[in-house]
Amino acid sequence: MGPIQALLELDRLVFTAVNAHASQGLAGSFFILASRVGDYGALWIAIALVVLLRRGASDEARGVVVLTLAALLLTELATAVVKQLVARPRPDEVLAGVRLLLPASGFSFPSGHASRSFAAAVVLSRGLPGRRWLLYAAAALVSLSRVVVGAHFPLDVLGGAVLGTLIGRLTLTIGARLRHGEKR
Repeated sequence: MGPIQALLELDRLVFTAVNAHASQGLAGSFFILASRVGDYGALWIAIALVVLLRRGASDEARGVVVLTLAALLLTELATAVVKQLVARPRPDEVLAGVRLLLPASGFSFPSGHASRSFAAAVVLSRGLPGRRWLLYAAAALVSLSRVVVGAHFPLDVLGGAVLGTLIGRLTLTIGARLRHGEKR
């Protein structure tokens, strides 16, 4: 078995263990909620609006909201492209006995929930630096929920987290350059 096959086998084993054990009872219900909260970036848009409300309509607060929305949009586009290029099937399409707690469609890699969550956490951590750990914990929870509910393999979530982090950082870099261009 080559290294790629070994990694995919480990991915399958971890998925099977997490999905079988964490999806039961109250834990399953908790992770369904965590997954739903991450749908379409709703959690992150709500947090961005809280930043706006807490800080008033300052330029900085408006900038955080705009950059968060931009990061979510860019991430959605990039995730869709990568999903089409990789074309990885979802766990329930290739494994027997998957506990599918939420319907999932389309390709599996990368996880859109994970990519959106980490992109938004990166951007929002600039506006809420004292809450950075909480933002990343929420992103990790939403991401983990996708494995628990049977929608994604762990590598899908890891790939989404990496993609989202990169896009979040890129969004901040572009935002900073645009802001500096306005000051000149």
